[in-house]
Formats: sequence, C-alpha cells, structure tokens
Amino acid sequence: MTDRGCIFPASRELPRAAWLVAAGLIGLVILLSHGRRATSEPDVAAPPAMTPALADRGAALYTRHCAACHGETGRGDGKAAYLLYPKPRDFTQVRLRLVTTENRVPSPEDLFRTITRGMPGSAMPSWAHFSAADRWGLVFQVQKLMREGKAARLVEEDGVEKAEADKIAVRLTTPGPVLALPPEAPVTPEALERGKQVYTEICVACHDADGRGR
Repeated sequence: MTDRGCIFPASRELPRAAWLVAAGLIGLVILLSHGRRATSEPDVAAPPAMTPALADRGAALYTRHCAACHGETGRGDGKAAYLLYPKPRDFTQVRLRLVTTENRVPSPEDLFRTITRGMPGSAMPSWAHFSAADRWGLVFQVQKLMREGKAARLVEEDGVEKAEADKIAVRLTTPGPVLALPPEAPVTPEALERGKQVYTEICVACHDADGRGR
C-alpha cells in the first residue's frame, strides 16, 4: 500500500506468485470501487465555479487515486500501468472514447460521466462515492493535464516554441459543439426487416444468428 492509496508492486522483477497476488489485490480494489457507486445520484451534477481551492483539491485527489495508473503528468505511464490491460488512457494525446462533441475532444460533462461511471471492461473504476464537487475537481485536473501535456508534446516532439505550443494546445483541447442526435426512428415492420437483413450480412459471423456469440 502506497501513500497514494493504490496497490502496486515496487519492482517489475517480481516472482510470478507475487505478481498474481498484486494483480488480484488491484482487481479486488476495482470491484469494491464499482460496488460503491451511488446509483440514485444523477450522472452529471451542475459544475461548480472553478476556484483555486477546488483546483488544489482535484490535483490532490488525482495524485492520490489516479497517478499510479495514469501517471503524474497524465501520460498513462503510472507505476501500476504495466499491470493493466487495456492500458490507462494517456490524457496528453487527447484521444478519449466516451465523448459527445463534434471534434472528439471530451466536454467537462463527458469527463464527469466517465469518472462517475468508470469504464467497464478496464481497470478504471467508478468514483461515484466521491462527492460531486470532488469529481468536478478531478475533471478540472484532467483538463489541465490534457492541455499542459499536449503543449509539452508539441515542444518535445515537434520543436514548437513554448508560447506558441501553449496557444495550440488550448485550441486542440477545447471541446467543440455537442453532437445533435436525430430523433429515434419509429419501430416499423419495414425497419425490423431491414435490421434483420443488415444483421445477417454483417453481424452473424461473430454474434451468431441467435445472438449467442458463437
């Protein structure tokens, strides 16, 4: 157990048994975290005003609970990252999956939802047991890491001057408009028949005709 509240081995040269124990403990922590989700709370709470105190709180929470996987600077290179599959997200690449914007940059609400719900199928647990204010603090910290990390990559990898890199990073990490979804299509016999045809042509090879995935 580290002072950051995460469990991970101190060295990659661990015996197999120790590695399995460490992996099992990480899995247990993740399961317990998922189990503590407050299902009665709405997915997105109203964002509070950004204050220095909230920014500091978000940074402290990130260091304690997130840095072991996502890394101190958000590059997905935390000390426990090598134990995890899929690997922790590298925030500095600004390539996240659960987004609702036209330019694929996550909105604050997208980040809040992911922090609240977690990422099923990965080591990312739900943090719904945190207060809404604490989760918004984490949102602000992730946005900061995205912006600063993108600027640092522009300097390191592309030789961009620091001042110019900061400006470009702001543009590249600013969420675009939220996608406008069309209304749900009505369920009609024709639509069902078309869906069956598409499923047969494209999906059956993996999911099987009866949907059992054989």
